[in-house]
Amino acid sequence: MIEKIIAELAECMGTSVEEIKSESQSRDIVAMRQIVAFAVYAYARCSLSKVARQLNYKDHSSVIHAIKVVSEAIDRDNAMYQKYVAKIPYQYAVLIRADRYNATKLEKTNIVVRRTMSIPPLTNFTSIKFKAA
Repeated sequence: MIEKIIAELAECMGTSVEEIKSESQSRDIVAMRQIVAFAVYAYARCSLSKVARQLNYKDHSSVIHAIKVVSEAIDRDNAMYQKYVAKIPYQYAVLIRADRYNATKLEKTNIVVRRTMSIPPLTNFTSIKFKAA
């Protein structure tokens, strides 16, 4: 399932799975890799270690960093990240935009409640916000 998600996201962003999994430090490739890491973690709900292995990251802490960077970039309306998030399928983009993580701890500050088992339209999502303690 994770490989399928990575392949779909890479294709939508105009790159290959090999580039996403490469050690390239190009700003665009790094941004795409971080978005893919966040989307895989948010959509597949698998462990951080499993996402790290699939994307050839050193360990789970690289995935935590990717999630924080993407969350902060989306909050700041970073044009490069917004450009790539706009290219990915709706079911992944809505999770990236809805899930927010505390910058100091990997804790959700929003919870997305799904009303159906399939990916519903945006109007079927309810967001509940919690204030960070």
